[in-house]
Parts: sequence; structure tokens; C-alpha cells
Amino acid sequence: IESHVDKQEGPVATLLVQNGTLRVGDLLVVGDTLVGKIRVMRNHTGNRLDTAPPSTPVRGLGLKSLPEVGDLVRVTSERKGFTVAKRQITRPAPAAPPPPPVRTDDGAETPILTLPIIVRADMLGSLEAVCNEIERIGSPSARVKVVVRGLGNITEGDVQQAASSSAKIFGFSVRCSDAIAEHARSQGVTITTEKVIYDLLRKIRDALEAILPEETIREDLGTMQVLALFRKEAKWHIVGGRIKAGKIVAERGVKAELVRGNDVIAIGKLLGIQAGKEDVREVVEGQECGMKIGGIEGIEVGDTLRFVKEEVRKQLLQ
Repeated sequence: IESHVDKQEGPVATLLVQNGTLRVGDLLVVGDTLVGKIRVMRNHTGNRLDTAPPSTPVRGLGLKSLPEVGDLVRVTSERKGFTVAKRQITRPAPAAPPPPPVRTDDGAETPILTLPIIVRADMLGSLEAVCNEIERIGSPSARVKVVVRGLGNITEGDVQQAASSSAKIFGFSVRCSDAIAEHARSQGVTITTEKVIYDLLRKIRDALEAILPEETIREDLGTMQVLALFRKEAKWHIVGGRIKAGKIVAERGVKAELVRGNDVIAIGKLLGIQAGKEDVREVVEGQECGMKIGGIEGIEVGDTLRFVKEEVRKQLLQ
């Protein structure tokens, strides 16, 4: 009815006897797997027991592996015919159905980013709770994939598994020895342990956001019709015109797109604005002004200059 790994006692399972009598020294099996021998048995007050009749809940110590909540545990008299469980239980996470492809507005498919992780916890209930919450982390274009989950402290096997699958290791209320931590560093494996579940989930969320690509946010400022060409230098032009729409601001990062017909012929940058022979910061629809444009060749009277501002931001999960 419950199982966990105790730091001093190792794997501990709380069992409810349904039929027969459970005794110290009994071999226990789950299905075809031998999970170990009952070496110590205690009641709900912590006192040792030698036998436990039906309807008695007991804590069994000395097992090699932990049965899961709801498992039917049987007593066997011999080891033959059974698979011997490992000392610490480590199981591949249940395979999740593949997420539907993400399509852009033009119908093209975009790849879904996946963060593979290994999760360790001290108790089965904690492990299930963590994994259930992990399923909520992500977006249509990015998700977390639990490749292995298990009970007990972080092991060398976890590090090797993480190194081979490019996964990160996250542990809840478990320890990582100095030797394992050093081995992980040598393999380029990141290990994160927390004692508060929300702190662990936040670290997992941060790790997923870290692999999201940057996105470019475009803001259309306005357009100007070119009415005159005043000066031409090797790297810049000074042109005069009237603002047809919007508000154009002279600040760092504003791009100028030369539009002829419906096509963008060239892209440069806005270097400055003058109105009434004075430098100004902004001009609005209907105003006439002069502009210093860099990086564009071949501007002609009648052309349209469209001004945009682009900002590169790190994507965040919603």
C-alpha cells in the first residue's frame, strides 16, 4: 500500500496481509520477479514482528526492489523460475503518445522540441506526483519527456543513461554523492536535486525554456513617400519625403525597407530625422521631413520607405 527508499534502512514496503501468515525470512515475488526477502518486519508503532496474520499492515525491510502501490505480493518457497530484481528500482517511463505536428500558417510542419530527463524520488507517491506535474509542463511546440524514472539516490547508471540520451537528471528528496556528481561533470550531465516539489518543477520548466529558440518580434512603425533626393554618400543617403502612415521614431535598431510596387527591394537602417532643419526624434502622418538612410542603394523619387523595428526575444512557456 506504500513504498519508499529510506536513507538508513533502504527499500521499505508497507504491506497489508490478505491471506495466510507473513513471516520474517519469507521470499516475496511480484509476478515473475523476486523482489527480495523480509529481513525485518515492524508494525504501525515500529515494534518488530516475527509473524503477521491476515488484515495486519506491516513495514517490510530488506527487499532488493520496491513493489508499486497496488501490486499483489506473494510468498514463494524457492528462487528458481523467478527473475531477481535489482537493488534499486529504475523503470523506463511509460511511453507517451507522440504529440501532433505543429503547423505554421503556410501549412509547413515545425519540429517539436523535446527535453529528455531522468527523474529520481525518495518515495513512490512522490515520484508519481512529480511525473504527473511534469506532464503539465510544455507547449504545443516544446515538451518534457521522462525517459527513466526511479526510486532512490542518483546512481552512476543514471549518469550513463543521461549521457547516452542527452538527458538531464532531476531528483526529489534524494542525494547525489560527490563521486557521482564528479562523474556527471566529466560526462557533461546536469544533475539538479530539490526538497520542495515546486522548486523542482520550476527548475524543469527553466530547463525547457532554455532550449527554446529566440523569436523576432516585428513592429511596423510607418511609411514615407520619397519626394526628393538631397545627398548621396558611399554609405548613406539623405532623402526628403512625406509620412504616409504611422509614427516613425529615430532610435537604435529601426530598419528602413525600400518598397517598390509590392516588393521589398532593399533593407537598410534609419540613421536620423530632420524637420525644419532641426534634428527630431519622431515624425507622424502628414509631416514632411528629411531622413538619413544607411545601407540602401538606388532610392528614387516616388519610392516608399517602410520603417520597422525588430526585437529578438527569448521564447517563454505560456
